[in-house]
Amino acid sequence: MMATNTARQLEPPVAPLKTQPTAHKQAVASQSKKVAFSAVEKLATSVIGIIFFAMLVSLLTTKIAVVNAQRGLESTTQKMAQVSANNNDLKQEIGELTSSDRLNAFAQKHDLKLNENNIRNVSK
Repeated sequence: MMATNTARQLEPPVAPLKTQPTAHKQAVASQSKKVAFSAVEKLATSVIGIIFFAMLVSLLTTKIAVVNAQRGLESTTQKMAQVSANNNDLKQEIGELTSSDRLNAFAQKHDLKLNENNIRNVSK
């Protein structure tokens, strides 16, 4: 009697319900279905793309203009520095040529004399 009690009673396997998986498969199938763009969405996407492209071209054009302006500014600054240095050299040369010692030496060399009575001072 005991030997018969130790054996398990096996029940036949129960088939799972198929209603739940089919509902899930239908939900998955409806989610993977693609929706076509409407005309308004296509127009909006096109307009945004055109605006983006126009802004990109505008940015590049502006950057090129800025680089050219900087190059021109550097060139002008360099020319200005050269002209300023040249002007300083010429002012120094004028100072050397008009020094009283040089003028007196030139006058003595050519037998010229300074007549104080013929000198007039003019001021602005």
